[in-house]
Amino acid sequence: PISAAGGQLTSHSGGGGGACKQAPLPSHPAAPPRRRYQRRRCGASSGRRRWRSLQAPSPPPSPSPYPAASAPLPRPRDPLGWCLALTGIFALLAGWRLATPSILYFDEVHYIPAAREILQWIETGQGAYRNREHPLFAKELIALGMWALGDNPLGWRIVPWLSGVLAFFACLRTMWHASHERFATLAFAVLLATGFPLLIHARIAMLDMVMAAALSVAAWQFAVACARPEHGRWRLALTGIAIGAALGAKWHAI
Repeated sequence: PISAAGGQLTSHSGGGGGACKQAPLPSHPAAPPRRRYQRRRCGASSGRRRWRSLQAPSPPPSPSPYPAASAPLPRPRDPLGWCLALTGIFALLAGWRLATPSILYFDEVHYIPAAREILQWIETGQGAYRNREHPLFAKELIALGMWALGDNPLGWRIVPWLSGVLAFFACLRTMWHASHERFATLAFAVLLATGFPLLIHARIAMLDMVMAAALSVAAWQFAVACARPEHGRWRLALTGIAIGAALGAKWHAI
């Protein structure tokens, strides 16, 4: 007999006279050769692995020129001691023979008479309002120094001298908190102490030194507020107070 699977014709030699009959179709198709398919896949993956092993190895990654973010640079030490020492030296330089000359000179001829009127108003309740082009705060401070030390050259110039010392120290602290560089802070201190503007104005009874001191304190507190945000609120409040004091000394603070 001749038979074929999958629906082909079959031939039988007996009984049917050689008639051909069609073999019944299978109810379900044959299952795919899963094992062979899996072997092909395994063979292909192993071939890819062999091809990758034959390729040239990739070069190692180049080291980054920047330091790792997890290792911050050490912060330099605060030169507070040096700032205090240099401020003391500046105070000695500015206060040397502070009562010389013993007469009014430069703009003292405008501000000392106005301070005398304020002092007279405090003592007697009567006094003229002189030098109206400038606010009263700095003139009131000069009058306070005259009340404490007398109406003499030392009493005239003690408040501007103290204001100059405060301005010097505040400027150094501003530089430190703004730069965090010891060399920049100390170099700035030397240049500021040996320069003439701050040194000379600290020896004259003028309103400018009170204004400069208040502005320097404002810059100092603002720099600290930026460097240390956790203390920023009350530092900014001190900044506003200092700016108000500068405006109360002289309108040039604007």
